[in-house]
Amino acid sequence: MTDYTMPLRARKEALDQYSFVCTCVRCSGDMNVYQVPAPHAAANSAVDVSGVSHAAVTVTDKTVQDMAAKYTAEPAHLPDSLPARYAALKAQYHASRNLIDANLWAVSPVPQLLTETSIYFAEQGNFPYALALVALVATSCDPYRYAAPFHPVRVKNIFMMAKLLANTAENTGNTLAAATARGGLGQRLQEVLSDMDQVSLCQMLLILIVKMCPGELADWELCLSARDMLADIEMLSGREKELSLIDGWAANGEAETSKVFFEYAVVKQVNILAGMGREAVRIVLMSRSEVLNR
Repeated sequence: MTDYTMPLRARKEALDQYSFVCTCVRCSGDMNVYQVPAPHAAANSAVDVSGVSHAAVTVTDKTVQDMAAKYTAEPAHLPDSLPARYAALKAQYHASRNLIDANLWAVSPVPQLLTETSIYFAEQGNFPYALALVALVATSCDPYRYAAPFHPVRVKNIFMMAKLLANTAENTGNTLAAATARGGLGQRLQEVLSDMDQVSLCQMLLILIVKMCPGELADWELCLSARDMLADIEMLSGREKELSLIDGWAANGEAETSKVFFEYAVVKQVNILAGMGREAVRIVLMSRSEVLNR
């Protein structure tokens, strides 16, 4: 099955074998991923971690749309070995430079490239960089590619953020000292994490996942894993103040105080991480050094 966010030519090729011509608005108008959710751009819900809207959704001229159409492409295959994958990632970033420079993060192949780079960082044990890139995907790619906040892809990326936060929260003290010695973006990212209540952010993201898995979805393996992680967090001592705020938000997310709390504790923090992700991408894109291996 072809992902409906892929370029029109790829969707048409996938349907040719069925002798089927799709006449939906997306296909007939060759709309990009920013144009499709435009009628619902203001419909962010209390479970949306992005809190942002892209200029391409409402832009009046065709400059951005034409650029998205011109440079969209299917993601290229990546080698299995880490050294070869590093070289392939660098090459794909250069090939996608026009989209990145225009902040068209949601246009293929950029989302897939970001995800693969996050996986690369995680496999290298560089959890802060992996976290920053997943946050970038969750805020600048997923809301446009998959408009519903409860779409499985969006839920999976929120869960990935929570898992990475569990790693960064545990190791911030040790990695901050090492990053400070090196300086640069790594140090700034560690400083951001050290100033952030990572445990509370992780907990609230996990609660979001549980809220988005009602009924039979409660037995989804991802939801069960989220519940297990929540149980572990709830056993931590010395978090009475944080828990009172989080419990109030979890009980009634539509209350005005809860909305303000969610905006600060989740939306703002995730977007800070996403900003670091943008910096990481551009350093990877521009640098001639082995940035990915640091």
